[in-house]
Amino acid sequence: LLCGNRDGARVHSATGCDFYVRMRSGPIIEHSNGNRFAPYNFEYPGQESQLGELKLTTDSGMWAKVEDFNWLRAQQSPNWSILPEDLRAATVVAPSEAC
Repeated sequence: LLCGNRDGARVHSATGCDFYVRMRSGPIIEHSNGNRFAPYNFEYPGQESQLGELKLTTDSGMWAKVEDFNWLRAQQSPNWSILPEDLRAATVVAPSEAC
């Protein structure tokens, strides 16, 4: 399980991972399989201002625009999928003293 806010992400050699991300461009995977993607689900004090600075205040949906550099066909890559809503982890809220 990985949660993150970024401009973009490039994942190499990952197998069976769940990624919860918010970014301005779609994630890129290479030499990976069995990975699932979902929208960012982590909250912490000061998050809104930090997301504002990164221009990530709204979910652009780019988390679902995964590019598989080892799958160059027009149809869906078998190496990643959207994590079904009923299987997603609950939103994680960090206590204020942890941040």
